[in-house]
Amino acid sequence: YGSSGFGPAFTPPIVQRLLIANIAVFLAQVLLPGVDALGALKPNELWRDGYLWQPFTYMWLHGGLGHLLMNMFVLWMFGSQLALAWGPRRFLRYYLICGVGAGVIIATVPFLLVGLHLAPAGILLIPTVGAWGAIYGVLLAYSLTWPDRTIMLIFPPVAFRAIWMIPVMF
Repeated sequence: YGSSGFGPAFTPPIVQRLLIANIAVFLAQVLLPGVDALGALKPNELWRDGYLWQPFTYMWLHGGLGHLLMNMFVLWMFGSQLALAWGPRRFLRYYLICGVGAGVIIATVPFLLVGLHLAPAGILLIPTVGAWGAIYGVLLAYSLTWPDRTIMLIFPPVAFRAIWMIPVMF
């Protein structure tokens, strides 16, 4: 306690597998045209056309190398600690529930906005990709599990308690 370091000392196998899976899917995105179109989450396709796999597949796709690297960095940095504390099954179940749950919300909110005439119907065609729903879940769980841990940002160089990640994220 009281020591500092960069990242976890050990990366659990479940986190390693998630990192590898995300990188493999990103390579497939780059090498195989059409992967994005089939797996990205589009509200219209989910709710009107029945593409029920999209709340799961969107979270494995990324909008570019920087997007992938940021998501995987946060997964490694904070997910490793949770996976060690919770065990691989609980961590994986939580990660997937957060990702799929965020996908359902991402696909539902635009329908509500269009139905309330607060957004144009074109919003239903906008695709979403990325693991941020699962990643935000990991950050939330980390900050609630270890609220008093100090997090040090590199840019800008600011230190704060983990519990403050919650209001900052929202």
